[in-house]
Amino acid sequence: MKLSEQTIKILTEIINEKSGHRTGPELVSFFNSLGFHDVYRQGFPSRKIYTEDNIRKLNGTAEIDECIKNAFKPINFVENYQLMYDLIEYFNKYLMYDGWNIYLNGNNISFKKVNFSVKDLYTPDIKKEKTEEEFISIKVEALNLAKLPIENSLIPIIKSRMDEIENCLNAKSPLATIFLCGSVLEGILFAIASKNMKDFNMANASPKKDEKVKSFSEWSLKDYVDVSKELGYIDEDVKKFSHVVQDFRNYIHPYQQMAQQFNPSIETAKLCVQVVKIAIQQITNRGN
Repeated sequence: MKLSEQTIKILTEIINEKSGHRTGPELVSFFNSLGFHDVYRQGFPSRKIYTEDNIRKLNGTAEIDECIKNAFKPINFVENYQLMYDLIEYFNKYLMYDGWNIYLNGNNISFKKVNFSVKDLYTPDIKKEKTEEEFISIKVEALNLAKLPIENSLIPIIKSRMDEIENCLNAKSPLATIFLCGSVLEGILFAIASKNMKDFNMANASPKKDEKVKSFSEWSLKDYVDVSKELGYIDEDVKKFSHVVQDFRNYIHPYQQMAQQFNPSIETAKLCVQVVKIAIQQITNRGN
């Protein structure tokens, strides 16, 4: 297989960063498994240059196939299979210009020849985004909170707060409903992030200060939502309609509520409840 220069750059990104940050010694180990005999020491080139140069050396040989297979090896994604599928889709957008695609065949990566015309790749996006009314009207089946990928000891607390959310909604108390929705969603996403620290810290959407990722205690609910969407825990619809829930902490202080002139209606509260329910449903269905 012969890769174009653009595909080589994309494969470099995937090996070095997008599939998980590889250090210099880890990159040496990766390429030594493909027949190189490098040693990591003083004067080692940049990780980007090293990886690109080695891919070029393999390009057009049988070893380039093994290099690609190793980059997408499923065992390296046991904590986040969605990332593997996303990277395969991303890589194939470029690899198809070289006449190939990769796909998951059982537990292995395989190749197939492809022929395409750029004309065939473009179709107008006529997908209509859901309105708030359509989103609220989505029927949510009974939630299985026990399937949430969080500590078991948190499940009863989440269940209790979900019950209280329904009580507040039935009592037509929109502000209390929104506070509870925000706390439940943030609590669930924080718990997931705490169990998957590397994935959340490595995400492109992770909040940074002075080029360093902030500690989780400094993340806002918006940060957790954005990263959770990037990692595939929730979908775009939840992210889109979670704007009011994301700001729930701002409204706790009466002066802040007064400054923003925020007076939520019961419909706004219903939207927040739906965001939380559908987020839980998407998270619990993610592993299925």
